[in-house]
Amino acid sequence: VSCSRKDSSPKEKVLYQTTFDKDDGNWSLDSYDSITVAITGGNYQIVNHKYNYLWEELSKPVFDTLDDHIAMEMRFSMSQDPGADYGGGGLLWGASSGDVAYFFDIYTDGYYEIFGYPDGQTYKSYASEDAGKLVKTDGENVLRITLVDQTLHFLINGSEVYSMKEVGDGL
Repeated sequence: VSCSRKDSSPKEKVLYQTTFDKDDGNWSLDSYDSITVAITGGNYQIVNHKYNYLWEELSKPVFDTLDDHIAMEMRFSMSQDPGADYGGGGLLWGASSGDVAYFFDIYTDGYYEIFGYPDGQTYKSYASEDAGKLVKTDGENVLRITLVDQTLHFLINGSEVYSMKEVGDGL
């Protein structure tokens, strides 16, 4: 998975963005086992050499409340080695102590999933579907979550795939 920043909409107030030209202290650079994490070539790059699971995230929260009319967006590309199981990446929001967290992920097999651990332990799926041609397995993807009128809207490359009543403590 690789992330990079491009210009955001001029109508939006940017609270945080990075060009990944250097470490700004907001992204974890911890590498472990068969996973290499680095900021290189204007990207935040995660290479998983062995396992089919990985968790990386911003090291510092960007939003600490669910104020209405906010959005979180990530642009990234993903690739998969021939013969490897599917992989993917996505956004995490509403994380708090006690392992409460929510996820919006896409995968190299074309599926997306919205899920969470609302009590910190129990997995809860909100949506898991084939996104068809919306997920680009060979190009840049844009995942976006917006909060409007207490409803979270989930978009893949500009197309809304799901909406639901807000959950979590912040985007």
